[in-house]
Order: sequence, then C-alpha cells, then structure tokens
Amino acid sequence: VALTKLRQFCALPSLLDDHKSKIPIDKSSKLTRLTDLIDEITLNCEKAIIFTSYTRMADIIAAIVRQRLGTFSDVLDGRTPIDDSQTMIDRFTEEKGPGALVLNPKAGGAGLNITAATHVIHYNPEWNPALEDQASARAHRRGQTRPVMIRRLICKGTVEEIVEERVLRKRLLSDAAVVGVSGA
Repeated sequence: VALTKLRQFCALPSLLDDHKSKIPIDKSSKLTRLTDLIDEITLNCEKAIIFTSYTRMADIIAAIVRQRLGTFSDVLDGRTPIDDSQTMIDRFTEEKGPGALVLNPKAGGAGLNITAATHVIHYNPEWNPALEDQASARAHRRGQTRPVMIRRLICKGTVEEIVEERVLRKRLLSDAAVVGVSGA
C-alpha cells in the first residue's frame, strides 16, 4: 500500500487527498511536463494516447486537455463498458484536429487499434514492461503510416526511478532468456 501511495504521489500529490476535486489545485512537474507535451501535440494538430494506472489521474488529465486546450479528450478504462470502447476509439479517430485519449494500460492496452495517434505518453511507469510495450503497440498497428513518438514520464529521485531500474532489469533478463531460441 505504501508503495502505491508513493507512486500516486509522483503522479500528482493531490491524488492522496480525501477530497476529490476534478482538477487539482497543486501543480506537479510531471503534470506540467504533460501539459507542455499536449500543447506541442495540439499545435501540430496531432493526437496522443496517454496511459495512466490511476482512474482519478485519467479523469484529471482528460479534464485538463478539454478545458485548457479545448481539444477532444476521453477516458477509456475499467469503467468503460466494453461495447463503448470501439465507439470511443472511432470518435477519437474521426474527430478532426488534435485530441487525446487517456487509457488504463490494462483496460486499453490490448486488442485495440488506435492508429489516429502519433504520440504515446506513459504518464506513470508500470512494473511489467510487457504491459507497457503492449500498450504502446496500440498506435503501432497495421494501417499506421506515420512515425509514432513514445514518451515515458519519470520523476527523478523518486520511487519511479526504482520502478524504472527494475523494469530495465526485467527487459535485460527477458532478452537474455530468448537469445538462441528459434521458431522451428
């Protein structure tokens, strides 16, 4: 529980508050950096998919994108009925101009084709590198004709750096385990 709270604090300190305001009063360097990235993406009239594990953070990000930038934004996570997921992705794809779709990496990380996005942003690191890779692959699907920029936001000097070290170790271990394996 303590580790989860530390990770939530890195995402946004007010996630730990008991009151559930829609948009936080506090500023975090991570949220500021995300907003700067969304500004840049919006100026280039492009679209992004943003992954976060926390439902409240997803709501906050979507609200900021809508209110501050005035662009399309929606949340696809465990609260989204399965039948509504594809409709939401279709709206995101068909919407002219910039936009952002905020997804939970578990709910939105598999089986979806989101080639309208040319940017993938992982707002908070995941313990499982395969989960993060699968989530990134939502934009790298058949039909994607443009380069896709993938960014990971990590707070320096925090528990997120420890998560990052462990993920790197898992990647190296996985790479070593599959060396010499052939598909015969």
